[in-house]
Amino acid sequence: MEPVPSTVFGLAAYNGEAHIAEAIESLLSQTRSDLAVVVVDDASTDGTAEICARYARHDFRVSYSRNERQLGLSRNWQRAFELAGERHRAARYFAWASDHDVWGPRWHERLASELEAHDEAVLAYPLTVRVDDVGSEYPTRERLFDTAGVTDPHDRVRWVAGELRGAGELVYGLMRRSAVDRSGPFPVAMLADRLFLVRLAAEGEFRQVRERLWYRRFRAGVRMTNARQRRAAFPDGAPLSAYAPWWITHPLMVGGGYGATLARESLRTAYGRKSERVRRNLRWRKRHALERLGLRERPVPSQVPEGAVDIGEAVHVASPGEVRRLYEEGFPEIYAVDATPELCEAFERYYWLRRPWLDRGGRKPDPTDGPVPQGESRYLVGRRRLVPESRG
Repeated sequence: MEPVPSTVFGLAAYNGEAHIAEAIESLLSQTRSDLAVVVVDDASTDGTAEICARYARHDFRVSYSRNERQLGLSRNWQRAFELAGERHRAARYFAWASDHDVWGPRWHERLASELEAHDEAVLAYPLTVRVDDVGSEYPTRERLFDTAGVTDPHDRVRWVAGELRGAGELVYGLMRRSAVDRSGPFPVAMLADRLFLVRLAAEGEFRQVRERLWYRRFRAGVRMTNARQRRAAFPDGAPLSAYAPWWITHPLMVGGGYGATLARESLRTAYGRKSERVRRNLRWRKRHALERLGLRERPVPSQVPEGAVDIGEAVHVASPGEVRRLYEEGFPEIYAVDATPELCEAFERYYWLRRPWLDRGGRKPDPTDGPVPQGESRYLVGRRRLVPESRG
């Protein structure tokens, strides 16, 4: 008899062959293993189905379902939640998963412990590390936000609507399934993650675990624009409401008497976001001008990046011949300094790679500007693959 999972991940996939194997493996490699992964494929046209089938054969905790036609992002998220509940009715917790992000090994352990210790909490989430297509880290920008200790539902809704930044990070947190049921289905709307979180805030507290446990991937050529959101959410064509400002449509869609609060706070947030972008650009211009004039010192590059050996036992690797031996001996993580192309190739077959951030001065790369420039990091960190990459 298969054990009953405490948590079900609803992995909504669409044409994710580039990264879905790493995403699934990062979930299966959690230190707390009482979990299941329900993959819902939104009619992908690439190799997503074959990859998911391989992991379903490899581990009974993975199941795979394919939509007959493309539903779009929001409706596929709804479908993932529904199937997760049908297949694992006894699971207390739920989390959405993507086909391209990476979950640190202690994600489930730490977040489940947070919810178990706080009955009033309905969502727990960690700090986020942003990475590009090849796993190179962008500078960490820690957003500190939670509603711990806020007992009044109206206050929580007001706080989330007005102060929350980075809804795309919280929406991938660990949630009580019962609270998600009460808050209603994932909305089909622009900035749907933000609207969902406002609804969920009425059900209980959000708690942040201030550890770097989730790696959010920003893929090359993918920009977070309204046009892209409309294409993803409405594959058959967007309704007129999808072209209206979100700070108008969200208050009309939320229930429970929170509309007026949401309207006021949403308008303030929309204005605040634009102001923040202007101030951030002005700060960079000022810093750059002072550095060029010699009135401000450039930062000294770090010698060892934070988190280079942050998972279990680590071993220095100097040659490609050592990689397979260490993999077969079961080492969970290895790392290298100034890795050669040959060493990188050996790594990639047996370990998932990421490149920790080293601050070398100058303007820091941002996901909206493209991938991290090559050469920004001397370090490679490799996390052991469950299934080695096959090579022809």
